[in-house]
Amino acid sequence: ALGGRLYRSGDLGRYLENGEIEYLGRKDHQIKLRGYRIELGEIEAALAAHPGVDSAAVVAREDASGHKYLVGYVAGDGVAGTHDLRAYLLSKLPGYMVPATLMWLEQLHLTPNGKIDRKSLPQPVREDNGSQYEAPRTAAEKTLAAIWEQVLEVERVSASDNFFDRGGDSILSIHVVTAARRAGLQLTPRQIFQEQTLAKLAQVAQEIVAPEDKESASVSKAAAADFFGVSLSQKDIEGLLARTELENIEDIYPLTPFQQGMLFHVLGAPDAGIYLNQQRYTLRGDPDPVALRNAFQAVLDRHQILRTAFLLSAEGGPLQVVQRQLDLSWAVHDWRDLAPAAKSERLAGLLRADYEKGFDLAQAPLMRVALIRIEADLFELIWSFHLMLMDGWSVPIIFKELLAFYQGLQAAEPVELEPPIRYRDYIDWLQGQSEDEAETYWRQALADFTQPTLLGFDRTPMNGEAEQEGYGEKGLFLDHETTTSLRAFAVRHKLTLNTLMQGAWALLLNRRSGARDVVFGSVVSGRAADFPGIESAVGVFVNALPVRVQTPEDVPLASWLAALQGQQSESRRFEFSSLVTIQGWSEVPRGQPLFDSVLIFQNIPRDISLSESAGLKVVGISSKERSNLPLALVIEPGSQLHLNIVYQHSRFDEITIGRILENLQQTLRQMVNNSDAALSTISTHAETERKHLISTFNQSLAGF
Repeated sequence: ALGGRLYRSGDLGRYLENGEIEYLGRKDHQIKLRGYRIELGEIEAALAAHPGVDSAAVVAREDASGHKYLVGYVAGDGVAGTHDLRAYLLSKLPGYMVPATLMWLEQLHLTPNGKIDRKSLPQPVREDNGSQYEAPRTAAEKTLAAIWEQVLEVERVSASDNFFDRGGDSILSIHVVTAARRAGLQLTPRQIFQEQTLAKLAQVAQEIVAPEDKESASVSKAAAADFFGVSLSQKDIEGLLARTELENIEDIYPLTPFQQGMLFHVLGAPDAGIYLNQQRYTLRGDPDPVALRNAFQAVLDRHQILRTAFLLSAEGGPLQVVQRQLDLSWAVHDWRDLAPAAKSERLAGLLRADYEKGFDLAQAPLMRVALIRIEADLFELIWSFHLMLMDGWSVPIIFKELLAFYQGLQAAEPVELEPPIRYRDYIDWLQGQSEDEAETYWRQALADFTQPTLLGFDRTPMNGEAEQEGYGEKGLFLDHETTTSLRAFAVRHKLTLNTLMQGAWALLLNRRSGARDVVFGSVVSGRAADFPGIESAVGVFVNALPVRVQTPEDVPLASWLAALQGQQSESRRFEFSSLVTIQGWSEVPRGQPLFDSVLIFQNIPRDISLSESAGLKVVGISSKERSNLPLALVIEPGSQLHLNIVYQHSRFDEITIGRILENLQQTLRQMVNNSDAALSTISTHAETERKHLISTFNQSLAGF
């Protein structure tokens, strides 16, 4: 808009005659290489600090295959060869900032302004290093030579060739490690940096022993450090081996952005019980405890994420560690002989103790199951897990598989299921997503929003008070008539129930805060349609994203909701973005949250059934979980829409939460009956409350 604020991105462009903008490059020397933002000036400064370098320039080049890599041009006495110069840089910079190619020049030409003339820098040539060719001799040398030729796209590799002199870099080293693993050789990226020639690298490469030959497998700790493409210190490795054997480690990979966000809050309040989920299922029938346990174990064996623990102290950041074999944490209780009151008391105590016990993130499995016999045909199944393992979408998937295994075990028949989606594949897909478009979208979506929307707390907690005082819950069911009317309204205007709830919450925040421009959080499924098999995958794919809503007074309700739904549809393209990253792109000051409330639309059936054919029926379901936010509104569809608020006692009184629920209910009723009305006419207060507020705040204390 005219006179509005613009974000200075550092990009250069020009307007074309047709009105489009042509991107020309960067005004500064910042580039993005393999997901890393790199300041070329920082590398140039490190080069110039070397005593044998007089001047230096670093540029990004592309090879014939489009692979982007860094080239460093240096002028000086040249006494220090490229090997020594690279070693020097590795002591000063991360590996991804060390140029793949270093070229010594007699001088770096300058422009009339006295700056290095980058256009005059010669094209680098990836060629033989000039030494005499030595044919690879051993099997390992021959295997690695073939891999280097493929990865580096060179014609002939000598046993004396240096990986980096032939055009290698830190990214390509990972490709070499992966290809070597496929060829039966175990290497680490660190070893490539340490043993840079083919011959020396072949000496430290170890032959991978087939998994079935575990007794003869002997893998050194040093080799295990980077076996899964991640770099671990000796301390990290010792910590891992203290909890499980090396042969039992199936995979190691990074956390998703949402897991990183959860971990940040969990570590900040380790005793608050946040991001734990406790599911309680009341069962009718006569379950076979042994078959049920074995069915749960089969599900555990099937999915990587359920066999995952977290290495929190890794030097490069927290990692997920998948174990090959893991025993389910399982307990059975028989309370048939107890009096009804004693049963209720003991069940409440067990649920409380189970939740307070929490989980040690470093110790798998991060889930446990208890089966309690209350009566001859009445059972309670308590299933607790950490939300860093899986989301709500995963629960019915697991129940479907659980039923299949349970019935198969009872009938002594094999169970055939589709191969599971590996969580590692999702991690790899996620790391391949470009953040450039996402950054542009979120910066525009949150432009000029500088302060979080105030909920109107009853009190402001001191540091740590929120965790000490704990959480409360309060909910209500909308009546059948209102629920039916909401569904009809949504169908009539081609809207989702989720959009209606977001609109109602935005209006409520508008009235409570007095702000026309409000932001709240929304938990999205995060299951991108372009990831194959995502709908049947088990794991944590959800994300919490900001929803920004303008509430102009004169806009008709229906068109406003349609625009809101379109906005949310557009944001789905970028829902893989980390909330921490999005906040960094916003203008809200560091240290302040983007939002204080979040909506969770739980579109998961409450009447999950284990099938009559299994001799079991779920007759009751309840769950308990907490987030780090002051207020979370959980919406559960059904014949009656259920609204449940989880809130921090340190921020809200129960009376206030009850009033918010009543206001939300009133807002929804007003919306379904006034689709063409202006937003300003939608009341969030019941008529009796509105009259009470008017009379209370207009009473005069003085007599006339």
